Amino acid sequence: MNVLRRIVLSSLLACAHLQAHAQADTTARKPEFRGYVKNMQTLSWVGPLKSSLTDGFLHNRLIFKYEPDSNWTMDAELRNRLFYGEGSRSAGAYYTEVLDQDNGLWDGALVISNQALIWSTVIDRLWVEYTRADWRIRAGRQRINWGIATTWTPNDLFNAWNFLDFDYEERPGTDAILIQKQFRKSVTLEAALSGSRTDSSSVAALRLSSNWRAYDLQWIAGLYKGRPTAGMGWAGPLGQFGFKGEMGWFGGSESTFSATVQIDRLLPHSWYISTGVLYAGGASGNLFQPSSLATNTLSPDRLMPVKWSAIATVARPVTPIMNASMAIVYSPEFNLLIAIPALAYNIKEDWDIDLTGQLFMLRIPGNRFRDQYMAVYLRLRHSF
Repeated sequence: MNVLRRIVLSSLLACAHLQAHAQADTTARKPEFRGYVKNMQTLSWVGPLKSSLTDGFLHNRLIFKYEPDSNWTMDAELRNRLFYGEGSRSAGAYYTEVLDQDNGLWDGALVISNQALIWSTVIDRLWVEYTRADWRIRAGRQRINWGIATTWTPNDLFNAWNFLDFDYEERPGTDAILIQKQFRKSVTLEAALSGSRTDSSSVAALRLSSNWRAYDLQWIAGLYKGRPTAGMGWAGPLGQFGFKGEMGWFGGSESTFSATVQIDRLLPHSWYISTGVLYAGGASGNLFQPSSLATNTLSPDRLMPVKWSAIATVARPVTPIMNASMAIVYSPEFNLLIAIPALAYNIKEDWDIDLTGQLFMLRIPGNRFRDQYMAVYLRLRHSF
C-alpha cells in the first residue's frame, strides 16, 4: 500500500473515530435518502441511416446522506446502470472494460455481463466531512471541483470530465482528503491530496481563492501525476457579459499548457448565449474516431483530442416547462464540427423527458461537411 493511500484511508478512519466520540447532546438530523431512475434510448449510425444501431440503458442513482450534528456530514452514493440493445452486444468487451475502470485507492466498480446485458454498479461518492468555524475537512471518495469555466476546465486537476457525457450530471469523483480554511476578505486556502493504487496517478495541490473588485480569482500549484503544475482562473463581468477563464501549466519531460476563455450573457426574453475557446496543449493531434469522443478519458491538459476548439451555445425557454438549446463545437485541425441540439420538457413534478442529439461531422474536399457519427438520445427521468 503506497503512502498516499495510507494517508487518505487514515484520514477517513480518523474522521469516523472522531464522529463516534462526538458530544452526546448534539441534535441529529434525519438521514436523507433520495435518487432518481432514468431510461435512455439511443439511435446511432455511422454514415447512412441504414447502418444504424439501437441501444438503451436503465440508470439508477441512490444517495444516502446523514448529518448527525451541525459539524458532521456523511455521504454515500451508488450509480447503477443496465445496458442493453444492439450497441451493447456489438461492443460488449469494450463496454465492460470501460465500465470496470476504477483507479481509486480501492475498486468500487462491479460489472456483470453476458451476450445481451451489461450491469454496472459504481460507488462514486463515499465521504465524511467535518466543519467548524472557518475550517472544513472532507475525506473519502468525493468530487473536488476547482473548475470555473462551463465546458472545459484546465484547473480541474482532480476530476477532469467530458462535457459530451451529458448523462453524468454529478461528474466523476476521486479518493482524496480536502482541507479548507477561510480567511477574512473572501480569501480561502484549500489543500487537496488524492491517491490511487499507483503512485503515478496521485495528485496534490493548493488553491488560493480571493475576490478583487467584481472578480473571483484563484491560483493553483502542486503536482499532477508526478508533474509540477501551476494555474489560475477568474470569473467576473466584462461590460454586459460574463467573463470566465482558466489556464494551467503542466511540467515534466514534455511541458504543456492549456487555457480556455468564455463569455456569456442573458439577453431579453430569456435568451442565453455563450461562446468559448480552448487550447489543449497536451492533445496529440492524431487522427481519432469521433464516435469515441464521448467515452474518452480526459486530463486537464488534454480536454479535447485536438489543440484548438471553439464552442457557441444558444438556449431559451420555449414555455415555462420546456427549454431548447443548441451548441456547436468546431476544431479547425481536423475540420471537426459537433452539433448538440437539445429539448427538455418537465412532464410534472419529479418527471422529466429530454431529447438530445450529438452530430459529428468532418469537412471533406469540396468544402462540404460529411456525417461521421450521429446519435440521438431520448431520456425519461423520475426523481425521488
